[in-house]
Amino acid sequence: VSKPYGKKTTWLINPQALELFHLAEYVNKDRKEKTKPSKPWQDYQDAWITAMSKGILGGKVYSKRTIDDYAHYVGVYAAKHKALTAEKLQIELMTVPASMFAKREKLYKAILCFSKFLIHSDLLPKAFIEEIKPLYPKRHLPPKRPTVKEVHIPALLKVCETTQERLIVILLMNTGLRASEACSLRWG
Repeated sequence: VSKPYGKKTTWLINPQALELFHLAEYVNKDRKEKTKPSKPWQDYQDAWITAMSKGILGGKVYSKRTIDDYAHYVGVYAAKHKALTAEKLQIELMTVPASMFAKREKLYKAILCFSKFLIHSDLLPKAFIEEIKPLYPKRHLPPKRPTVKEVHIPALLKVCETTQERLIVILLMNTGLRASEACSLRWG
């Protein structure tokens, strides 16, 4: 509440507001002490990798490839930075060129996954996820999608050297399968 005091204005603070202020200070102090890791956060990487492989993080079991990728990106981050903060993540993301969208996205997702593990373990405040949300990389260029126009298909089939190559081109053209899906097809 404002109160005139000569040529100045003074403020009267409600006793309940003071109590809330001191209570918030106490809670934040307690939270800081609770989330302070007893050892460096990098030492929790092995437990995080185990949690990803067992499906402890949200019930989803991560694939071996995803675990390896995430561990690599978190390892690279940990080698450069001693603390896990939004500012340092932003610095790290800025070192990756914008044209390398996939690399930036994987780095972001790896740090996000690791931070969720640290939050679950009470080693990082929950507010960290909200702090890094604006840092999610956005694709500035549309993804490259090379296509062959219909008039060029006969020329494409003509340059195929074997019957198997022709079969693959016709299969991809008529079904719309991805290359990885076509590679995993079996006769059975």
